[in-house]
Amino acid sequence: MSLPVNRSLANEVCTVDEAKAVYPFMAIGANVALVAAGCFIRLVNHTLSTTVGGDTQLLSLRVLIGTVMAMTAAMFASKAFIDSKILAPAAKAAAVAAAADGVAQQKAVKKKKSKGTFAEGIAVLKNSPKIRNLALLVMSYGVGH
Repeated sequence: MSLPVNRSLANEVCTVDEAKAVYPFMAIGANVALVAAGCFIRLVNHTLSTTVGGDTQLLSLRVLIGTVMAMTAAMFASKAFIDSKILAPAAKAAAVAAAADGVAQQKAVKKKKSKGTFAEGIAVLKNSPKIRNLALLVMSYGVGH
């Protein structure tokens, strides 16, 4: 769950060129986080079983959910800090510069991309085996989890 949140944050903070360097590190970080989470779960279960004894499933579940809630609060706090202290002043400065150059009027006239229809999407899947296999992989991953 943290990867989409972090990727969204990266989309807001990084340019496309910077993202080429950031996204691979995020993917590596996500894999390391999975290993760390497994070790943390094992540590919580082992610690509770040796200190408390008996049936510790409910207690370990509460500890793990509390940890998830604390980490979620930390992520939201860091996102709010970045939005208020870093992105807001930068956006304000960019808006002032755009208004001075008259670029703001050109952006308002920007054309919207038309979305493809369902039939066009099916046609793309029929014509491209790579995209079809990738779509099948994504759907299978979604069904598996």
